[in-house]
Amino acid sequence: IDGFREYLETDCKKPSFQPNKWNIDGIQRFNNCYAYAFRAISKDYTSKPQPGEFAGIDSVNYDDYHCKNFSELIQKDYPDVLISSETENCPCGYYKIALFMDDSPPYKDYHFYRQDIDGTWSHKPGGTKAIRVDDAGQVIDNPVAANRNYERTGKKYNYEKNCGFFCYPYKENDLLD
Repeated sequence: IDGFREYLETDCKKPSFQPNKWNIDGIQRFNNCYAYAFRAISKDYTSKPQPGEFAGIDSVNYDDYHCKNFSELIQKDYPDVLISSETENCPCGYYKIALFMDDSPPYKDYHFYRQDIDGTWSHKPGGTKAIRVDDAGQVIDNPVAANRNYERTGKKYNYEKNCGFFCYPYKENDLLD
C-alpha cells in the first residue's frame, strides 16, 4: 500500500489542504471559492474572480444563474476541464471539483468545493478562510451530503442545486507548490 500511496502522490498529483497559503493577508480577501477550486491563487486580484472572467467575459448577472451557463463559462476559462459525475473517478493527474448553486432570490450565488488528495473536500467561502468543514462543522466527505446552508455578511445562501462535477488537471502554482 505504501508503494501505491507513493505512486498517487508523485504521478497522480492532487491538491492538499493548505489553509496557511490561502488564509493570509493579500490572498484571503480576493481569492474566492472559484480561485480556490481551480488553484488559481494570486496576490494580484483586486476583486474576486468570476466564471468566464479569465476568458474575457464580463460578469454574470442574476438572470444567467443557471447550471448550464456556469458549466459553459468554466469550460471557456479552463478548456482542459472535464465534465464528470459524483461517482466517476478523475483520470490520473486530475482532481475533482463540485459546483452548487443557490438560484433563488434575493441573493443568488454559486459555490465550489475541491477534493483534496486525502479524499476529503475543502472550500473557501468568498473572502473568508479556506476550510474543510460544512456549515454544521462536519468534515466534508461528500459535498452532496454536506450541509450547504450558509450565512455570510447577513445574507443566507442555500446551495441546494447540484450543478455537477468536473475533473481538472493538477497544475503547479508557485504560490502553492
